[in-house]
Amino acid sequence: MGISRGSPEQVIDGWRYFGYEAGEGKTDIDMGREKGLLFLEKLSGTGFAQPNPNPMFPNPPGLLRLEPHSKGLRDRIWWGAGSNATAIWAAEQRMNLQSSTLKDDESDKPFHIQQAEQIRLYKEAWKKRAIKENQGYQ
Repeated sequence: MGISRGSPEQVIDGWRYFGYEAGEGKTDIDMGREKGLLFLEKLSGTGFAQPNPNPMFPNPPGLLRLEPHSKGLRDRIWWGAGSNATAIWAAEQRMNLQSSTLKDDESDKPFHIQQAEQIRLYKEAWKKRAIKENQGYQ
């Protein structure tokens, strides 16, 4: 599953058409990351919603949760990264990198060089996070 804050080139502040606001002192990038982290939290398997007392079909006991809440789905989340900083952030959150032609122009280098740099930074951040996790940090 791929998620992203969306292509900024198609619609100016397109997230507003879905009822979102970035909040005081926050950017659309901040908002996208907050919503992404909220989604990942819901994938943890922890219940978060009260079940309907008269459901169409039986619910498991306790709060409802996203299904399937197995680790398998969590490991198949891809984050669309338009910048180097967002690619690093995606690696730190243990999400796969979804890179495309929507990458921000962050230098005067040709696109393919910038995209290769983004992928290299992502891989370095992924490795650094994995080393910390294996040492018991988080």
